[in-house]
Amino acid sequence: MAPRPDERPTASPAAADPQMTLSLVDVDQVQSGSSADVLVRLAGRGAPATRYRLEGEIGHGGMGAVLGVWDEDLRRHLAMKVMLAKSAGATPDPKLLARFLEEAQVTGQLDHPGIVPVHELGLDAEGRVYFTMKLVKGKTLRDVFDELARGEGGWTQARVLSLLLKVCEAMSYAHAKGVIHRDLKPANVMVGRFGEVFVMDWGLAKVIGHEDAKDLRIRSAPVLTSEIKSDRHEHVGEAPDSPLYTMDGDVVGTPAYMPPEQAAGRVEEIGPAADVYALGAMLYHLIAGHMPYLLPGTRATNYAIWRWVQEGPPKTLHQLSPSTPAELVAICEKAMSREISARYPDMAALAEDLAAYVEGRVVRAYEAGAWAEAKKWVRRNTALAAALAAGVLVLVAGLATSSGLYVRAENNAQQAFTNAEAAKKQERIATARADDVLRLSALQDLQGLIDEADALWPPHPESIASYGDWIRRAQALVAELPQHRAKREELQVPAPAAAEEPRLAERESQWWVAQLTKLIAELEGLQSGLLAPDATTAEHGWSVAKRLAFAQELESGFAAGGAYASAWERDLPALHAAYPGLDLEVQLGLVPIGSDPQSGLWEFAHLATGEPAQRGVDKQLVLTESTGAVLVLIPGGKFWMGAQSSDPSGQNYDPEARVEEGPVHEIEVSAYFLSKYELTQGQWLQLTHSNPSYYTASTANVTPLHPVEQMTWLECQRWLPRFGLALPSEAQWEYSARAGTDTPWWTGAERESLQEHHATNLADQAAAEAGAPWPEIHAWDDGHALHAPVGTYAPNAFGLHEVHGNVWEWCLDGFEPNFYSSSPSKDPVASWEDSDYRVYRGGGFAHTATHARTTMHAYCLPADGDDSLGVRPARAVTE
Repeated sequence: MAPRPDERPTASPAAADPQMTLSLVDVDQVQSGSSADVLVRLAGRGAPATRYRLEGEIGHGGMGAVLGVWDEDLRRHLAMKVMLAKSAGATPDPKLLARFLEEAQVTGQLDHPGIVPVHELGLDAEGRVYFTMKLVKGKTLRDVFDELARGEGGWTQARVLSLLLKVCEAMSYAHAKGVIHRDLKPANVMVGRFGEVFVMDWGLAKVIGHEDAKDLRIRSAPVLTSEIKSDRHEHVGEAPDSPLYTMDGDVVGTPAYMPPEQAAGRVEEIGPAADVYALGAMLYHLIAGHMPYLLPGTRATNYAIWRWVQEGPPKTLHQLSPSTPAELVAICEKAMSREISARYPDMAALAEDLAAYVEGRVVRAYEAGAWAEAKKWVRRNTALAAALAAGVLVLVAGLATSSGLYVRAENNAQQAFTNAEAAKKQERIATARADDVLRLSALQDLQGLIDEADALWPPHPESIASYGDWIRRAQALVAELPQHRAKREELQVPAPAAAEEPRLAERESQWWVAQLTKLIAELEGLQSGLLAPDATTAEHGWSVAKRLAFAQELESGFAAGGAYASAWERDLPALHAAYPGLDLEVQLGLVPIGSDPQSGLWEFAHLATGEPAQRGVDKQLVLTESTGAVLVLIPGGKFWMGAQSSDPSGQNYDPEARVEEGPVHEIEVSAYFLSKYELTQGQWLQLTHSNPSYYTASTANVTPLHPVEQMTWLECQRWLPRFGLALPSEAQWEYSARAGTDTPWWTGAERESLQEHHATNLADQAAAEAGAPWPEIHAWDDGHALHAPVGTYAPNAFGLHEVHGNVWEWCLDGFEPNFYSSSPSKDPVASWEDSDYRVYRGGGFAHTATHARTTMHAYCLPADGDDSLGVRPARAVTE
């Protein structure tokens, strides 16, 4: 078919075949005016008002809606995708129109049984561009995966693999036409009631050789008017398979199925191999029973998974499903290789291996060669193989009888020589096996060292000997790297074809090369990570060498005459006077920096999180990007915890109090340390070598002095105890936030008091001016649309900043609605055993004063994170 005037042919990998060429609308021409020609031509055909009867909406996206319609002429149900305008009667955006037309034309020209056919392109009665498609009735492949995991629907792994094979076939056809899907995932594959399989939603498709009208780079941290996140809710976290948004504002692929090059924004590298990776990720989901990167029973935001995709591969299938056949695992791992060159060269090669596995043939990703083919043939043809084997035995028996006398004579002459050679051969084999066992032992020793290193916390002087011993054993393993590399090179050299005693069988040799490659890579990682003098990794935190150096610094600093010991010796008398009844002793890892001039409470530098804070000429702390956490020693005492809304004259009256915030009851807390500020991004980076925050320096003009956010409760529980820190209990948090008050906010009973004291960062006019669509916004302006640097707002009577607003703060407790009515009277903590949720307090920059009340506690799953959820760490007092 010849291209129409508003179209141009685009070369594909199979451009020699005219039928393998797509004709698409020219994006540049559409944007410069030909969109009007398209609309005029469509309008001239008349509206289909009398042909299509609307039956309801099926789905809704950023660019269009999918409607169910009834075709009166052909008496059939169809799906109609309608392009949406920003407002009724508005002219479609030329760029969006071009992309909408491209989706219709791409899908319409992909004539394959596994791709939904497009029937018609036109204008509806309201002037909206639409195209109609076959209406697929069935379920998504994601639904099939879930049913298989639950043992429902009669699904087996073999049946589902046949569905994936059909997806491979459809995608192989699309690639041959030069089209890349770029959003392949289980939710975009439909399985019909009669076994049909359709690859859906080609809205992000790319035609090779055709200019890409879409900027597929992920928008990592919205900050401008139209970019501030609006999905604020009490139970934070997004669905793990929810989409991301591109720089254009389009929905883009689910990160769990996204190849690393797409996640990293290397748009120029996205080709057919991206779809190969996505199919491999779908196979991973099938084998593991869950999508990559997300374990059952856990949740994470799509942006968290997006970061994990960039950082490294998901857990191996050997760990998650050790019973899965190695051939199927090999297919998945090859398809999901992080290096494009290591993946299958195309979807057809992946389909061939997958079909080979289903049919019991040799899987090339796992093994190859004549011996592998022979083993598979025997498995497929058991009866025939047995018959042939019996025939061979008869033949061998006859030959043995006819030549028996000759063989007996020859045996006598050769026996002595043969015995000697056999002994030598056995000795060589034994030596080689001993070397092999030592190499496997090295792998086990290495894993044991890594597990041991993860347990060697906190980095205190008592661990110095253990650190030294660990480093010596690790260095001994690393010293063997040259021998391992040499052995791998030796095994990679093919043995002479005529060799009487080949070094190792081909398959065995390949296996040992793989094991040596793994051992070498992990030893090199050990050398550059846990053994490196000043290294920090996201997986293991500080290297053991760095922990040793810090422990030695503490040992010398806290020894008699050391700088830290001298500071404690100088200040202990004043500390005892300030906290009568508290038998305080030296706190390892903390250094006193004096009392706060307003609160009178003593403050301490936490050495592991950064440099000790210094006081300026006004005795106020001067914070820099490298400043460590400042812990305030909170005196123990009693207070009335909770709030009630029934008695205005009663204790802790709050007209907005919820039922679960009561009853008001007296609680006693022991003395403890609590951070003066929310933990900063710089401090979290110092501890973990990672910054999980949604709003960061590169995207939102945020500095390392802004609070770290979007880390989960689980991450807090993993990292804080390693450095002698902890999450505060709800009782500790509320006692500190109240600072002796009994009103909803420490500033008073009226929410306007927060602004009068310049004490909070909430949803206000600064956010409104930035375009925040949040439903409730205060009339005042606190100067920040997002979270502010710590210490920006006024402190309460305990010297704690931003206890109301800025970011929510994790607490230690599980969520129990009836906890207040049954909690212990001293140092209560709600159990985790009876709740799937964890509590956080204090309100955030996207919420109102109602959420920032002292007794307001929200909750979510411990694996959730959010861009307005941070942490204010605590620490127990050693007496």
